[in-house]
Amino acid sequence: MQRKHIGLLVGATVIAVIAAAIVIFQRLPERQAERQALLPELAAKIDAVAAITINDGGRTLVVRQAGDGRWVAPAKANYPADAARVRKLVLGLATLKVIEEKTSNPELYPRLGVEDVSVKDAKSRLVELQGADGKPVAALLVGKRVATDRAYVRVAGAAPSYLVAGAPEIDANLMAWLDDTLLTVEKERVKRLVVRPANGAAVAIFRDKPDGDFQVENMPKGRKLKSYGGADAAAASLNFLTFDDVRPAATQAKPTTVTVTAFDGLTVTASVADGWVHFTAAHDTAAAEAGPGVAVMPKAPADGAKEAAAINARLGAWDYKLPDYKIKDLTPGLEDLLEPKAEKAK
Repeated sequence: MQRKHIGLLVGATVIAVIAAAIVIFQRLPERQAERQALLPELAAKIDAVAAITINDGGRTLVVRQAGDGRWVAPAKANYPADAARVRKLVLGLATLKVIEEKTSNPELYPRLGVEDVSVKDAKSRLVELQGADGKPVAALLVGKRVATDRAYVRVAGAAPSYLVAGAPEIDANLMAWLDDTLLTVEKERVKRLVVRPANGAAVAIFRDKPDGDFQVENMPKGRKLKSYGGADAAAASLNFLTFDDVRPAATQAKPTTVTVTAFDGLTVTASVADGWVHFTAAHDTAAAEAGPGVAVMPKAPADGAKEAAAINARLGAWDYKLPDYKIKDLTPGLEDLLEPKAEKAK
């Protein structure tokens, strides 16, 4: 009887444990759904956010909404900011969910990276959202990340810190917030590229058809085009072009001029001086009509004149600092295109 009684107790215990586990697992989604928003009032004020300031203790960046609704960077003469990234940040902050409350002890804040940015050697980043009137909408100290979307945070001016889910990336590098769209002129479109240095002879490469190999105009006798890089790198230099810095267009002293002509009639001119480049574009309808056509060149836009006008509208007021390797690709000298001279036999 005693063994039977013990067996019944064990069986009842196992059933109770299983039942409890089922209840817990059933409630997990419910509990996750019940997680409180860290900034509940922000969700209703998303459209009221008109400026963002990020301070990591050493750098401060500001992006704001201009009168026409565009997001711009005042420190870069109101150059367009990446509106999609701005919205992602604001939405991310508005949907932060509290996983767990952490310390309220200021002495322990540095362990989580949520100390005030004014503290020496602070690792936190202060994100401030303001309205069009300059009044604060939300302010949050973002600390260490513990997973892809989880981080420690603290509402500025409040004592408690939290572990939250849905934490967006916070980058205090201003260049990361600019719209980095420049040019995308695929190598397949390029017919001819001419480099005219401020001093010295011009260098030109060309080909007769989109799938042809590039040649050097006035090829020196006995020399050969490089089999890798060289002409192909130059022709591809305007493909997915990005930049390291930007400034309002300025007069360039003795620039090198690069003219890239496409089979579809687009011409892009780049004026290069001290690593800074100014772009202009034009479209030749006659050249486009005489070219191979969109059927042969599917990457060419249907309206070339519209493409050129869009390039000028977007880039015409600015100079761009390009990476050194891109400047080198864009402005090759003759020797950059050719195999080294064969050494004479002694």
